[in-house]
Amino acid sequence: MKRRILLAEDHVLVGEGLRVLLSGEYEVTGPVRDGRDVVGAVERERPDVVMLDLSLPGRSGLDLIQEIVRAHPGAAVVVVTMHAEHLLAERAFQLGAAGFVPKDSSASELRWAIETVLAGNRYLSPRVRKPEVPGGGGPEREALARLTPRQLVILRAIGRGLGTEAIAEELGLSVYTVYYHRRNLRRILGVESEGGLEWYGSRVVAGEGLDGAGAPPPPPLDQ
Repeated sequence: MKRRILLAEDHVLVGEGLRVLLSGEYEVTGPVRDGRDVVGAVERERPDVVMLDLSLPGRSGLDLIQEIVRAHPGAAVVVVTMHAEHLLAERAFQLGAAGFVPKDSSASELRWAIETVLAGNRYLSPRVRKPEVPGGGGPEREALARLTPRQLVILRAIGRGLGTEAIAEELGLSVYTVYYHRRNLRRILGVESEGGLEWYGSRVVAGEGLDGAGAPPPPPLDQ
C-alpha cells in the first residue's frame, strides 16, 4: 500500500510538478493552496507526510507546523521552501517539523528526505549550511530566540529588503498588522531605528549564530 503525501503549495506549477514527480511512488493529494485550509485537509486526508511550503497565503507555513502535528500526530511535516536559511530550519524543527528541504534540491534528495522521515528520522538538507559564528552568538542570538514564529517570518522578510506593504501582501496580513509587528520587533530586539531592524533581519537571512540539526547524508544529486 502506497504511503500518502499531502502537498501544501500555492504555486500551481510547483504543486503540479511535485504531484507528477511523486505520484508513481506515493499516493499524492492536494495541492492545498491556502494556508487556512491546510489543517482541515490534514484531518480529512490523514497523510503520512505533509510537504509544506512556508509562504502560503492566509496562514504562514511556519505557524501551521504545530497545528498539523496536533491534528494528526502520525504525519511527518517536511518543509519545502525557497528560503535555505538555517534559522528557519531550526525554528521549523523546534515546532515539530521532521524535514527541511530547499526548493532547488534535486528530485533524488526530495525522495531521500521523504524516505528518511517515513523511517522516523529527521532530515535537514546539506544545502542549508550551518554558519560558523565565533563565540557562539551572544546577546544577538538571545534576542532572536525571544521572537515568535510570526515575528521571525516578518523579520526575515525585512532582511530580504521587503517593505511594509510587500510584507503584508506576501503574508496575507493588513498593513496595520505589519506596522504593529515592526514596532514590537524594535522593542524586543532593543533597537530604535529601522536600520537596526534591517541589521537583525540580515542576520536572520544569513542564519548566523545557530545550532545545527543532524541529517543523514543525501544520495548523489541528479541535476
